[in-house]
Amino acid sequence: MAENARELPRDASTRRALKKLSLRTALAEETDDGGVTILAERDGQDGLTACGEIQPDLWANFVRRGWVVRETEGRWRLANAGRIHLKRLMSRGEGLSDLTAASHPPKTSGGGRARPEMNLAESPLAWLRRRTDRHGQPLISQAQFEAGERLRADFERGSMGARVTANWSSTGGVTPGSVGPDREIALRGHALAARERVRAALSATGPELSGILVDVCCHLKGLADVERGAGWPQRTAKVVLLLALTTLARHYGMIGQADGHMGGDRIRHWGAADFRPEGDVAG
Repeated sequence: MAENARELPRDASTRRALKKLSLRTALAEETDDGGVTILAERDGQDGLTACGEIQPDLWANFVRRGWVVRETEGRWRLANAGRIHLKRLMSRGEGLSDLTAASHPPKTSGGGRARPEMNLAESPLAWLRRRTDRHGQPLISQAQFEAGERLRADFERGSMGARVTANWSSTGGVTPGSVGPDREIALRGHALAARERVRAALSATGPELSGILVDVCCHLKGLADVERGAGWPQRTAKVVLLLALTTLARHYGMIGQADGHMGGDRIRHWGAADFRPEGDVAG
């Protein structure tokens, strides 16, 4: 059901908070009143310092919508859904309502058939997992989905995403408070370990497949955008992504080396049902 614009949070406050949370090292630390303090590195200063606050009512909305994910007890990081919503606010302007693509009538092709649209509040993998093929099977298996989400989680923990520059002068008189050095060292250690896991995973999938994993799982690019950027024919990206996710799931031990399944959740053939290779096949 589409949400009424009257029920949506203040877009300007939401945008400012999400922008600060999207900083490379940003964390949200819970306060006694139910809100949070945003902590991040500031240029020219050591350690994490306070750069903003989120009031309890707005923070409760962030949690309810899945825009943040718990990192440790009392600490949160920005989730994929939050990054996607921030991109929408930054591209459309802070005054627009937070309506998802699902609230608009589906577009139709020349033949009049409705094309499914992606809900911008979810990741491309989640969208693919929700949809089914003509046989009623999900477009990607549970193992493929979990492998992609695991890569994305390590990518975010390793702070490997693009940094969004914040206007620190607009924090409204927040008094910076440094975070203890032991906690900072621990956070950096976790980030380094996550980066190594990402590098190992991408190395295991190889240069031919790692690019689409980074684009779709980590940078949340849609398949159509990937195809346009690479100059690929329509529907090619899905085929390549399925193969890449299968290889990634095998690297994580989610499927067997030989039979390609685990726990009965078999990875289906990576080609689309009507996919046929083009060109001559060397014999």
